[in-house]
Amino acid sequence: MTEEDSIETRLAVRDIMTRTVITATPDMTAAQAGKRMVEHKIGSVIIVKEGKPLGIVTESDMVAKVIFKNVKPSAIRLEQLMSRPLITTRSSDDVNDAVLKMAQKKIRRLPVIDGDELVGIITDTDIIQISSELNHILENLVHMNREIALDRREVPTSQGECEICDEYSQELQLEEGHLKCPTCRGNVSSGVCEVCGQFSDMLEYANGSIICESCKESDR
Repeated sequence: MTEEDSIETRLAVRDIMTRTVITATPDMTAAQAGKRMVEHKIGSVIIVKEGKPLGIVTESDMVAKVIFKNVKPSAIRLEQLMSRPLITTRSSDDVNDAVLKMAQKKIRRLPVIDGDELVGIITDTDIIQISSELNHILENLVHMNREIALDRREVPTSQGECEICDEYSQELQLEEGHLKCPTCRGNVSSGVCEVCGQFSDMLEYANGSIICESCKESDR
């Protein structure tokens, strides 16, 4: 690694984290949390009590623990849904260390906590958008996104009306705060294409790889 590369990759979590974190309390219901996630276009809320972060509830938790089990969202509280203990990082930690932790734990979000205070959150998308030159970090994210995409094929599904196209489907899944049918759910995530190595907002899982729309078209 050159001295220039070393300088580039010495990036602290505080430099890329989102400082405004959407939170909820343990006594809130899944319905209330879901509404908040949709309003803010996010995939998770951090659960706090008296200012102290306790856990996290993600869209995957909503699918697996509410929708799939046919539980009424207004009848279940977040303290019953949240994942804990909370896996976190500090604002002074190196970004690469945070990425390695996300890859090892197979998670896409890391709350940033200094002492007992929630000061921010970082996601895989935040890291990808830092710089196209942080190649070794991006490689970790490509691997992590690939595993997540493969796991998503086994995510519990529900039936009903798609919130995007209003068509009935027996394979609804919660994505970005909305119940989507397979057609509307075609976009896996944003990230780095495994074929051309370019960042894309329209990655899809096809032919055993996570690829962008351009590479998908060229394979046809």
